[in-house]
Amino acid sequence: MTKKGQVTIFIILGILILLAGVVFFFMRGETIEQQIDTSAYTSQIVPIEFNPVDVFVENCLTETAIQGLEILGERGGFIEPYRYGFSSDPSDVTSGNAIMMASNWMIPYWWYLSSDNECTGDCNFVIVPESKLFLYKSSGTPSIEGQMEEYINDHLNECINNFVVLEKQGYDINELGSPSSIVRVKDGFVQFLLDYPIEASKLSRREISKFVTTVDVDLVKIYEFSSLLVTMEANYHFLDNYVMDLIVGFSGVNRNKLPPITGLEFDFDSVRWSKTWVGDRLLDLLTSYISLLRVYGTENYKDFNIPGNQFKEDFYNAQTVLLGNLSYSDLSIDFDYLGWKPYFDLNCDGDECRGDSFMTELMSLFGVQRYNAVYDLSFPAMITIKDKEAVMFGDEGYSFTFLLEGNIRNNKPLDTDYVQINVSSSDTGSMLCDSNKRNSGLISLEVKDLLDEKPVADAKVLYSCAGETCNLGRTSSNGTLETKYPVCFNGIVSVIDEDHVDYSKILTTQPDKPDHISIKMSPIVTKNYTIKKSVVRKNAMGNFEIDASTIANPLNLSMYERAMITLSRRSETGESSFASFVE
Repeated sequence: MTKKGQVTIFIILGILILLAGVVFFFMRGETIEQQIDTSAYTSQIVPIEFNPVDVFVENCLTETAIQGLEILGERGGFIEPYRYGFSSDPSDVTSGNAIMMASNWMIPYWWYLSSDNECTGDCNFVIVPESKLFLYKSSGTPSIEGQMEEYINDHLNECINNFVVLEKQGYDINELGSPSSIVRVKDGFVQFLLDYPIEASKLSRREISKFVTTVDVDLVKIYEFSSLLVTMEANYHFLDNYVMDLIVGFSGVNRNKLPPITGLEFDFDSVRWSKTWVGDRLLDLLTSYISLLRVYGTENYKDFNIPGNQFKEDFYNAQTVLLGNLSYSDLSIDFDYLGWKPYFDLNCDGDECRGDSFMTELMSLFGVQRYNAVYDLSFPAMITIKDKEAVMFGDEGYSFTFLLEGNIRNNKPLDTDYVQINVSSSDTGSMLCDSNKRNSGLISLEVKDLLDEKPVADAKVLYSCAGETCNLGRTSSNGTLETKYPVCFNGIVSVIDEDHVDYSKILTTQPDKPDHISIKMSPIVTKNYTIKKSVVRKNAMGNFEIDASTIANPLNLSMYERAMITLSRRSETGESSFASFVE
């Protein structure tokens, strides 16, 4: 009787364990079904008989996903750009907000002047990332996730092709509903979840509805990197300043060079240029030199090495876009200019450009030529970012292309008030700048005036890292600010004060490590100038020479004479450029 009782107990325990297992797997199944609607899931487990059906649908899902991502990448994040207000003007590539590359291929600008090119005073700019295009559906519309879901739903059947391939293998497939996809962009990959109810039969019958595939491309990093480049152009005008450097470098008082921004020659005749020729020369420069831009820390970055020409080597290497960290070392970036005719204007009399001529009344044979060319220029630059580790897209990897527009007016970047882009997260916003997330040691910053060594009070202090800028506060009355910083490799601390030239400095912060920074800012000062002249006279031999008495005792200018002074600051490392003009 004791043994029979023990057997009965074991039978009861077995039944309880079996029931617990059934409940566990039922609950687990419910949990997986809930995850389908929120984040990620795995394909259904199907019998071996129906494994070819499962593999076929997942392969079609993968193929369609890759096609959609390729189209999205070559069109700047928009599968159908015209649906979202993008258009191109064939007669002027800077008038629209996109450029048509072929009949069905349009590349949008991610930063452009939306006002007319002749705008004055109130010129408006448009930024695309986090404004007209989002990465996640939860951030806004249109989004990359949302567009890819539409593409999968609309184009999956092109690969399915009524299941002809499976029918040849003896399967009978019936659709029980339309395909509906969920796309999730994750760090390092994109996941595609498909709800596509079908009934398959061969020897037996089975309903299958859940499919999943993953494409290994880091859209998060590509989108962040693209947004960072937009931020750099909007805030620091790296394209505009680069092209102005080219104009200065290739200009001079020579008909074979561009008209100089400023120049003075003692000559009777002025050098003349054709405005049309100048425009063609600028087009050549843009086509040849935009492609030389590189980004520090990327996979294809390298210094230029030009043996025997240190000046040219230094000039080319100075045109590096510095991001301040190595976060994008697995991405490559190329800049291109494909021969587009830019918007261009120059202060010329019709098509003839020449200097202003002056002659003294006393010496009709002595002339002065003054040159002050004023350039207006708008031009596109095509940016292509490649993730070569995305091997599912072939040997070259995955490419993402968009445009930036450079704008120069009156020899300077066309500026506008601009707010830093902060790329949102799929779940929550970035916490980099949250005060309770700054976990470096206490870092003390001391800011002084370069000339009188006095503290610079109430200066704004910013810290930038990976495309995001944190406002750390302002300096106290003694020119100091002590606080914790976000942890970042090669971040940039910037100090801004309206009475001084802005100053930036690379700063690497480490967890719980204190530091001290001393910065001296150059003040913007007012200078009073007195302009006097020496006189050139004809000597007894009929030659002109400077009257020595007027060197020791220079003369005042007459009421009909005028003088000009242009000062350009030789900025030290970290200082912004600064220029001033007086007449």
